Amino acid sequence: MPAASAGGVRCVDCPLVPSPRWRTVAKELIFAMLAPRHEAVALLPRAARIPVHLRTAYARLGEASRFLNWLAGQGVSSLGEVGSHHCETYLFHRRHVLDEHGTVVGERSPGTRRRAAQVIIDLLNYGELFTALLLYTSDAADE
Repeated sequence: MPAASAGGVRCVDCPLVPSPRWRTVAKELIFAMLAPRHEAVALLPRAARIPVHLRTAYARLGEASRFLNWLAGQGVSSLGEVGSHHCETYLFHRRHVLDEHGTVVGERSPGTRRRAAQVIIDLLNYGELFTALLLYTSDAADE
């Protein structure tokens, strides 16, 4: 492991994603970004062709965790259920700072907004990897 990598970056784990289904999606997404020459990833037309740096993967994992947990909080149990209204609502959620009453009191940084949009794009670009998860919506998998 390079000396420049922080200790937390060395382990790609998703303890912040409580749902096993969503945790699998997050892990598959990150591993696809780290291994773009893998046979399953190389076939994807919109997949990146150069591996991302570990720090980039870790940052994307954090945003993927936020998005997937947010989806779970919205009652979404599979990627096949995600529509443009979910994406727009999540982008609004990540763009604005809300007070305890839900009133917009400010905006988050451009970097935060960019990361929120990027995770949606990443899931679209690598979505074919998650075909089994798109079709599988049984709640029994989460038990």
